[in-house]
Amino acid sequence: MVKLARLLGDQGIVLPVKEEQLRRLNPFAVAFRYDDMEIAPVAQEGMTSLIAEIRRWAEAEVRAATKREESYGPDEH
Repeated sequence: MVKLARLLGDQGIVLPVKEEQLRRLNPFAVAFRYDDMEIAPVAQEGMTSLIAEIRRWAEAEVRAATKREESYGPDEH
């Protein structure tokens, strides 16, 4: 997740969370990819709000990109 965040940062996209926060989500990313793997439990405290914040940000980014595409076409950013 941190690598993806850095790739976004290289494109000038600022995430609403810090790298340390994303590292806390890595076990969940693994579970989604490999549902048969055991992962260490992660404290739920704060995790819900972190995920909600990332989701709000992602939804806003998608809405903005959709509006740009509707206004200027798919190749204009």
